[in-house]
Amino acid sequence: MWVQDLPGGASVTALAYAPDGGTLYTGDLQGRLIAWDVAARAGTELYRRPEPATGNRGVHHLWPTPDGRLLFIDDGILMDALPPGAGPVLRPRPDSWGWWKLPLPGGRFTSVEPKWKVGLWDLATGARLPVPGALGAARDITFHALLADGNTFLTFDTTTCDLVLWDLATGRLVGALGP
Repeated sequence: MWVQDLPGGASVTALAYAPDGGTLYTGDLQGRLIAWDVAARAGTELYRRPEPATGNRGVHHLWPTPDGRLLFIDDGILMDALPPGAGPVLRPRPDSWGWWKLPLPGGRFTSVEPKWKVGLWDLATGARLPVPGALGAARDITFHALLADGNTFLTFDTTTCDLVLWDLATGRLVGALGP
């Protein structure tokens, strides 16, 4: 078993393993992103989030890409934390807000948009993409995830408290799992 104290007694708010299993990434409430060499049990600070004017500084989401070349972090903008000085990968439009949620196959990323809708973005161009079918019109979605098959999209509807399954390619409703 490996027990490690974090600098300054930080509370971990995000964890992610690099695909090769040799690096563990931690995000904490002090805004630090640390890469831990699992074999050496040593950490290197990769990034420290600036103190925001409002809200908390914590790093809450980390998404390594399957090839391990990128490590996405939600910092109001979507950025690659491995070379943090490179600037944003995606920046929401001025009339938009939300949280980046998860990378998808095909170089896309999802977000939570105004009216709690699902947003879809192209990582290569930075363009917002249309969300297909009924999924594009669905509201009151606060959380979503992609199932292991790579196409079934799971959402949580805050109005009905249902878990809803969608076909991501078509946006067609597959079914709902009630409370």
